[in-house]
Amino acid sequence: MKSLLSDEFAQHICQIVSEETGYRLIFVNQEGTIFAAYDKERIGDFHSVGKKVIDGIIEEGVVTQEEHERLKEQMGDEAPRAGINLPVIYKGQRLANLGVGGDPEAIRPILGLTRRTITLYLENKEMLDHLTNTIESINGHLQSMLEKTEEVTTGSKEVERSTFKTQNTTEASIEKVKKMEEVLKIIKQVSSQSKILGLNAGIEAARAGQAGLGFAVVAKEIRKLASESEDSVAGVSVILEEIQEIFQTIQEQVETNTAIIEEQTSSMVEMEHLIGVVEKAMTNLVAETKKT
Repeated sequence: MKSLLSDEFAQHICQIVSEETGYRLIFVNQEGTIFAAYDKERIGDFHSVGKKVIDGIIEEGVVTQEEHERLKEQMGDEAPRAGINLPVIYKGQRLANLGVGGDPEAIRPILGLTRRTITLYLENKEMLDHLTNTIESINGHLQSMLEKTEEVTTGSKEVERSTFKTQNTTEASIEKVKKMEEVLKIIKQVSSQSKILGLNAGIEAARAGQAGLGFAVVAKEIRKLASESEDSVAGVSVILEEIQEIFQTIQEQVETNTAIIEEQTSSMVEMEHLIGVVEKAMTNLVAETKKT
């Protein structure tokens, strides 16, 4: 019972009703003990009529002034006071007994309003507890989302750094290919010069006649080697051009991916900020609901 209807709230109701109407209200729990009263010295006393109302033995306890006088002759000071005792029922459960001394007919409307106030309080409290639990659950999910967002943001930054390194490596590779092209140009020039040298040597060997036969063989080999070198250089140049095109494509893709990653990282950082703002608002809301 006390988990639904707290001593503090019941005492607050006693205070308000007694101050506004002059009637001294009491609350009796399921053990038949007074747990809230305007006259605080009564707290802890056993209330037999209230116990019967709580247990459902009687629907309500009503004692008129005439009945009190008659019972007093029989029971003395043990006779019940004039007044009325009504149950506080919430969702079919008898939570407490409300008791007030005085004229039952005058008191009944006041107790009816008091019971309705208590019911509304319990309904609002239940809704508030449900809302608080829901908010705390949402807050927990937001915290998980925030942690995941931070992980994704960190991962995106790592990918961005890795992509940046790849871009630098690609650019360096392109530069190396360009340098290789320069070397090939030199080799091509040497090959061309060797070819000319071989032709000149062949001409000189022809002029020398029989004496220049050996020199003619060397000149022929020089021309052959120069021609093969020129062909090899041409083949390597084609391959290097293809490699350079591949690296160029990779570089363009890396630059595109880098731009996308930067945009995604920026969006994730913004999302992380927004989730943090919502989480803070939800935390404050939970704190406020717990105050009520």
